[in-house]
Formats: sequence, C-alpha cells, structure tokens
Amino acid sequence: MSQLAIESQEPKASRRPALLRRAAGAQQALAVLFPLVVAVIAFGLANEAFLGYANLVLILNTLAFVGIVAVGQTLLISCGEFDLSVGAVAALAGYVAADLIVTRGWPIAGGVLAALAIGVAFGLLNGLVTTRLGVPSFIVTIGTLYIGRGIVDFLSHGVTIFPLPDALTEAGSTTFNRVSVMVIVLVVLVLLGEFTLRRTLFGRKLLATGANPEAARTIGIDPRRVKLQAFVLMGVLTASAGVLQAMSLGTGDPAVGRSWELMSIAAVVIGGTSLFGGAGTVLGTLVGIVTLQVISNGVVSLGLETNWQTVVVGLLMIVLVSLDMLRRRAVEGRS
Repeated sequence: MSQLAIESQEPKASRRPALLRRAAGAQQALAVLFPLVVAVIAFGLANEAFLGYANLVLILNTLAFVGIVAVGQTLLISCGEFDLSVGAVAALAGYVAADLIVTRGWPIAGGVLAALAIGVAFGLLNGLVTTRLGVPSFIVTIGTLYIGRGIVDFLSHGVTIFPLPDALTEAGSTTFNRVSVMVIVLVVLVLLGEFTLRRTLFGRKLLATGANPEAARTIGIDPRRVKLQAFVLMGVLTASAGVLQAMSLGTGDPAVGRSWELMSIAAVVIGGTSLFGGAGTVLGTLVGIVTLQVISNGVVSLGLETNWQTVVVGLLMIVLVSLDMLRRRAVEGRS
C-alpha cells in the first residue's frame, strides 16, 4: 500500500520543477512588461496625443535601428560578454558604404558588402582580444569604440555624404500604413534571434557558456569559439543597422549611433536578460527597446527636459540588475 502511495506521488513530484519554471517565467514576463505598461498609462493620462496613431507610429519607426543592435547585444550578453563599440561601428559602416557608392562609384552591392566586412573586422578584433588575450570585453570595446569614432571622423571631417542612390533611399523610406519597413526588418530579426537562442545548438551553446564556461567546456563546448562567433554576429548586425540607417536617412552621416551602446544594453537588461550571462530573451529585448522609446517620447511630449529620460532609464537598470542579483543569490541558496 505504501508503495502504491509513493508511486501515485511521483508524477506530482516530477511536475514540480516544470511548475516552478513556468511560475518563474510568468514572473519574469510580468517584470518585463510592468515598466512598459506603467509608462504607457502614465504618459497616456498626462497627454491624450501620446496614444494617438501618429505618435505610436513615430515611436515604432524611431526604435528600429538601435533595436537591431540590441538583438545582437542580447545574444552576446547571453554568453557573458557585451559590446560598447556598436555606435561607432554602425556610423563607420554606414558612412563607408555611402562614400564607396556615392563618391567612388562602387556598385551598391560592393558598398554594402564592404560595410558588412567592417562589422566582421571589428567583431573579430573584439572577440580575439577578449577570448585569446583575456582582456575584459568592457575594456576592449571601449578601445574599439574610440578607434571606430576616430576613423569615421578622420574620413568624414564631420561632413555627411548625400544623396544616396534612389534605389537605396526608396527602399529605406518604404512604409506600410506609415510604419517603416525597418520595423518589419527588426521584428523578423527578433523572431530569428529568439529562435536561435531557444531552438538551435548555437543558442544552447551561448547560454551554457554564459552560465558556466568551465562546465560548458567539460561537455565539449569551446567557450572562446562561441564568444568569438557571438562577437562577429554582433559586428554584422551593427554594420547592418548602420547601413539601414543610412538608407533611411538618405545620407552617410558620421554622427549616427551615438549612445546606441548604452541604449542597446539598457534594452537587454530591461527586457529580462541577465547581465551576468546564462539567460536571455530576444522578445524581452524588443519589449525593453519599446519601453525605452516610450519613455523618451513621453518625456518629450510632456515638455520635460530629455535628461529625465536618462534618469528614469538609469533607475530602471539599477532596480532590474539588483533584482536579478537577488534572484541568482536565492537560486544559489536553494542549491
């Protein structure tokens, strides 16, 4: 009889971990959505025009490019690293593409490929110095941030290149019911990024490396190789964002991308990805970047100084990272 009782209780016991995971996932989703919901309600009550279609479309169209960077940042942070050079790399890639196509007469495909090669080069540089020499990515990517900005400033002397060929500007300015095609590109990349993180071997390697590099190595994963691949992917997405930004503006502007590094990392953190690696969600990052843009737009719509946006974002990051640390300590304590 006692044996039967034990057997009848086994399915319930086996279901507990799954139920705990679902509860934790639901709790995380609420934590990610809560700042966005609060911001929308607060700004909507303060200003009726905030929830108007024109303003909502403006919010979406503004976040596309830094959102693309944030997709790559999510994958990189998931494996325990991050990139502070993204703004400079995006500016350099966009400017070089415009310069080669407009000034030097290169074909469009050649200019775009050259821009993507810049992203690959910076990704390799960041990844190799970080993984082979053991220099923290914080230091490495600050260095490449200055290198990228220095090169684009030297090449441009602060002068933009325009106009880009009609084929590029028409593609970059395409809209669907006033929503930019770049928003659609972002959504597609977010879905691909989430699929990569959740359903592919590469995604599992990223998470395993971020959670515990030594444990990952014991099961046949090379953390250095995984991180290098993540840095290169980050570079490609960053360069792509720079080219798409140039297409949208119709110019090669050396000043684009400023603050993208902090905005993209903030979006990742607000979206629920652990800054310490081992856990990530690209869909959450999309919510995070929307939250940031809602705050930015709302502050402007109320006629407040834009510095308040920075204050709110900083507070959000401190609170969410602190909660993540408390969660990790609780998990370690239970184990």
